Amino acid sequence: MPIIKKQLKDALSYVLKYKKVIEDFLYMYFVVIIQRILGFAVTFFLVRALSQSQFAEYTLIIGYLSLLAPFSFPGIGNALMQSTARGYNSLYPLALKLTFLGTVFAGLILLILAYVHSIEGDYSVTLKASLFFA
Repeated sequence: MPIIKKQLKDALSYVLKYKKVIEDFLYMYFVVIIQRILGFAVTFFLVRALSQSQFAEYTLIIGYLSLLAPFSFPGIGNALMQSTARGYNSLYPLALKLTFLGTVFAGLILLILAYVHSIEGDYSVTLKASLFFA
């Protein structure tokens, strides 16, 4: 029994020591759960509101954007602010070049997809995807 008390005491001291980190982690986990629930709800209502062809077009556009999103390097702004605050000012030109090249690459992929869809005679899908990506 004293071993269990000691383990509980150690666990409690650990929780108290890292209370802020644990709170932040739980908050972020809660946000992710809310995002998933809202995403499921939006999909449920979109399926009911759109026709099959409209929903298929929506799904295709979201798929394209999901494939191209990593090339925009979404967290690079925060990383640059942190590195500048720590005194690493030389990373800004490199990050700017990397972001620019990633955006150009994603734009080229979007142009290829636009060409493929134009062969099929459907211009609206890639036009809408490019408007979301811009």
